[in-house]
Amino acid sequence: MKSVMFALALTCAVIGSGAAFAQKAPGAALSETPGMVDPNFGQRLLNAESGGAGFRESANPLRVKAAGEMLHEAGVPCDVKDAGLITDSKKALSYEVACKDDFGWIVTKVGSDITAHDCIAVLTSAKAAPKGVGKGTMATCRLRANVGSLDGLQTLVKKVGAKCTVSDGTFLGGGGAPPISRYEVACKEGGGYVIDTPQPKSTARLLAAACSASPDSRLPCTLTKGGKG
Repeated sequence: MKSVMFALALTCAVIGSGAAFAQKAPGAALSETPGMVDPNFGQRLLNAESGGAGFRESANPLRVKAAGEMLHEAGVPCDVKDAGLITDSKKALSYEVACKDDFGWIVTKVGSDITAHDCIAVLTSAKAAPKGVGKGTMATCRLRANVGSLDGLQTLVKKVGAKCTVSDGTFLGGGGAPPISRYEVACKEGGGYVIDTPQPKSTARLLAAACSASPDSRLPCTLTKGGKG
């Protein structure tokens, strides 16, 4: 998967590192996908205020519309609730976008290239970066509607038909051909799931499997002590 640097020096450490994984083939079953990442990625979402960052200011209506159009151009369908400007320079234009009942996104345009990364992936990648890398410059999602939101993961769970009220979730890595993003979700009912979803404009299949309470499992639950397996 091509590594992308955001205009604010966001390094997607998980996506572009050895922690990322690749599918054996389009539509490969989750159980056939080797190389699960470090379980330390199973961490709760941070609250922007607790980190002293505060919330990102909403953009004016014209900017909000432009952000939604740019996200759509990146291949992400979104019923835009809010958007905030991250940077607008000669080199790059970047927005944070909040979508109704779905993931929040950071979308960036550099020249003619547009990339989009969801807020959970961005946050996990920022937390996984080596100490001091990008300090003070990494772009994270700070719109009020996006901070701590699990709406995107709940939508994924609904799409795969799992009976799960998401209580926690994390990004586990991405890549492959066609490219996917992998998430783990924990359920209030107990146990959890690992879900592979196609990245923007990818033709990959949406796949899911229950994770296991056993640490020796190829799909161990990292967010909950009890697992389905």
